[in-house]
Amino acid sequence: MLVNCLRRRGIVVIAAYSLLFFIPTSVFADIRLTTWNMKHLGRTAQDLDKVADVLKESDMVLLQEVNSSKSGAAALSDLNRRIRDKSGARFCIGLSEIPTDAKERYGMLWREDKLAYVTTSGKPLDSCPEFAVTLRLGAKSADKIIREPAVGLFLEKSTKRKFWAITIHTVPTAKHPAAEVPYVFDTALDVAGKLPAIVAGDFNLSCADPSFKMALLSGFKPALPCEVKTSFKRSAKAMSAAYDNILVRGLPTGGATVVNLYARFPELSAKEVFNDLSDHAPVSVLIETGDVPAAAAVH
Repeated sequence: MLVNCLRRRGIVVIAAYSLLFFIPTSVFADIRLTTWNMKHLGRTAQDLDKVADVLKESDMVLLQEVNSSKSGAAALSDLNRRIRDKSGARFCIGLSEIPTDAKERYGMLWREDKLAYVTTSGKPLDSCPEFAVTLRLGAKSADKIIREPAVGLFLEKSTKRKFWAITIHTVPTAKHPAAEVPYVFDTALDVAGKLPAIVAGDFNLSCADPSFKMALLSGFKPALPCEVKTSFKRSAKAMSAAYDNILVRGLPTGGATVVNLYARFPELSAKEVFNDLSDHAPVSVLIETGDVPAAAAVH
């Protein structure tokens, strides 16, 4: 695992939380996972080519705020094509069932050569299906969460290691997202069982909030320090709030980053970034899916 990641244009290395000692690198399989609130993927005023440019180096992408109408599915497919063209890699598409509020859904993209989606029957899909995989919603505690999280079981092909990817967009701050957070992780623990689990998304609050206590005690570790801001202001090139993060249980992580879209696209004004891309920054982390003994990871 690379603890010190190379600085790329527009990317700020925030933290490397997991240090590994005296372990052969051959047991590791790095996955670059990115989460991003897309500010209603499927709207007309969105520069998907620039979005794809940001995501092209990821192995797995978890998206929130995908429009629940046909425009959302079409935009996800278009984004997938653009990422494929820019990266030269084939990506698969997952589109979630529609949560209770019916206003938005979730999307997932993953590299076909590195990851396989595992069906409910336990069969890995080695190649991308013709149409998008339907991602199911977490069932436990669904009555306590307005936009129930989307869940998917995945297999890292080189190590045959399975892990759960779970993405969530909690209710806005005015509607008290802290009331949902414990149930989000209760659902994640129920879904994942003893397998590693990744919970990523827009929590609409910092992971320093007391509502994350159960998650932290259950072994989930935030990729970003809780105080790191991830949302954008509309009127100035500045960050607003620490809303987005990736919490991982059972897998070492390192090199968490926030993509500074102002630096990535200096020709865009703050308003253009906010309107044409998103009001949130992507958050990315390296995840090790190799079968590493628990004692080997120091957090």
